[in-house]
Amino acid sequence: PAMATSTRKRKRDAAVKLVPEDQQIFKGLAFYFIPNDDIAPARRIRIRKAQEYGATWTRALKQASHVIVDNSLHWKNIELILSSANGAPSAVLVNETYPLDCIQFRSLLNPNQNQYYVTGCPDLPSKALPSEESAETSHRAESLAYKSVPTNSKRRDYMPPLRTLSRDDEPAEKSNGEEGQEVGSGSPQHRPSTFTRDSTVEQRDPSDRERGTKFDSLSVRRDDELAEYISQMQQLRGLPLEEEEGGAGHHDASEQAEAAEADSEDDDRSQKKQKTSRSGNRKNITWEDRFACHGARTKDGHQGNPNARTIEILQQMCDYYSRINDTWRPIAYRKAISLLKQQRTKITTAHEAVRLPGIGTRLADKIEEIVATDRLQRLDNAAHDPADEALQLFLQIYGVGSTQAARWVAQGYRTLDDLRERARLSANQRLGIDHFDDLNTRIPRREVEALAAVVRGTAVKVDADMHLIVGGSYRRGAESSGDIDFILTKPGTSSVSELRPLLRGLTQALEAQGFLVATLVGTRHERGEGGRTWQGCCVLPSSMASDAAAAADGSGAPSTPTRSRPIWRRIDFLAVPETELGAALIYFTGNDIFNRSMRLLASKKGMRLNQHGLYRDVLRGPGRVKFTDGELIEGRDERRIFDILGVQWREPHERWC
Repeated sequence: PAMATSTRKRKRDAAVKLVPEDQQIFKGLAFYFIPNDDIAPARRIRIRKAQEYGATWTRALKQASHVIVDNSLHWKNIELILSSANGAPSAVLVNETYPLDCIQFRSLLNPNQNQYYVTGCPDLPSKALPSEESAETSHRAESLAYKSVPTNSKRRDYMPPLRTLSRDDEPAEKSNGEEGQEVGSGSPQHRPSTFTRDSTVEQRDPSDRERGTKFDSLSVRRDDELAEYISQMQQLRGLPLEEEEGGAGHHDASEQAEAAEADSEDDDRSQKKQKTSRSGNRKNITWEDRFACHGARTKDGHQGNPNARTIEILQQMCDYYSRINDTWRPIAYRKAISLLKQQRTKITTAHEAVRLPGIGTRLADKIEEIVATDRLQRLDNAAHDPADEALQLFLQIYGVGSTQAARWVAQGYRTLDDLRERARLSANQRLGIDHFDDLNTRIPRREVEALAAVVRGTAVKVDADMHLIVGGSYRRGAESSGDIDFILTKPGTSSVSELRPLLRGLTQALEAQGFLVATLVGTRHERGEGGRTWQGCCVLPSSMASDAAAAADGSGAPSTPTRSRPIWRRIDFLAVPETELGAALIYFTGNDIFNRSMRLLASKKGMRLNQHGLYRDVLRGPGRVKFTDGELIEGRDERRIFDILGVQWREPHERWC
């Protein structure tokens, strides 16, 4: 089929159907397109439309009256073409928008308008227009000349002649109070403009009137300035206006991001408030300093923060939007929380909050509401929603995501018993419900160390060279963890296939000891690279569990167990070759905001960072679709990745954002 398609003849284009002759605005003109082909479908349509309105598509630049350049091209891309081809000096250089606008307004427009300039084109002398256009413009100017003022006082449109004040009359008028009140206010700058029609406009250079360009105000009498402006606007009537710089169509990227964190119930309130200006109030910081990885601290570095209460409520709102599967609002809230953690003074007003980069006006209003009332109405409304309470409960079940949890809520389930009795559950979901309390209990740091000791002791028996690192929040120095992440590696390895037998042997040995009690995600060694992970549940031996519980209580002595069985804990193993160890440590240490900031910074610098390494020269297409993986710069050394990205080295316990 592919060969048949490639050898198929191209369908011959239909003949161009010309519009009526009186509508052929391009008649007598020759268009040269850059690129000068009809391969692109959009350009092919523009060429045919120009031909329908009388234009000739020329392949020789010397014969062109107009050179039409694609909007995607820059002046530096076409400068060599124009200089080497020695094109006609009278050719008009415009972008692809010009012929489309001419067709829309059914007339030849002025090509000197800013929206028709080629991007990067230097200021050139006024482009020459064809004689047909000059004749038409001249005819238009003559037709727009002033009509004679009616002299018959009985006619409806009769206007009495206005008296023009000269400079000599001004002092006399100021002294005459009655005349001053009759003509206008006492101050000349507030006096209404009055003028008499004279021959000033007709005496101007005809070429200036034809082009409708700027005029020299010094050559016109002061009392005729308004008449001159009216004359010019009459000549340009019906033509498209140029886009104003910084007008309503211009939006800052931060304003678009601000809409992502807007709440529907706050729209009316926000519209009533005067929008705070942000462009001139932002702190002057470099773009690199805006990344959270540059401002990371220790876990205790944020204690005593004056914005602690604001951060707490915003975090609850962030968690709520994450539960309901909102895409953009959690990102905006996480960014605001990270910024507030770095502040040494309390942010109390919306004006102060909006000055922080990345905080919009609506989120700034919420910060002001929290400071003033110690609560947030939007959060209170969400907390009293029964469906949200069930959603929070279901999301804590292992193997349940936001989509599945929302589906159960929609089906009317509200408790774990409802799911056990009526819902169709997978094996992992049923395990997550049966051990719900265990898997949602934080693991004390002392217990993590006890679990790690059991794993390392077994690993030595499997392979003495095997190296195990506990990642996650434990590596950052947290007092407790949600689960335990082990990074398994071995010196001299460069691929996962070399580590897969070690991972399989370690898990089998731990299962034989009764340490691993459930397999949630196996190694799947038959699926190639998919065999790098193992996820499941583990339990401590009874003696070690008692010691860990005593240490967690702070008593130092074993306490009476309150459970008849050991507590189940979540445990994950990840096989990482030594060549990728540095990138994997960054990825599996966190926290998530720090990791996202590092990856975003790498992307802004034209690189790509993931758990395998740091890459450069990554080729991407529209929508950031990755075409090539790029060239690996560094993956082994954690410090070197920081150095390449220009980020100050931070120990694992300093990566709290």
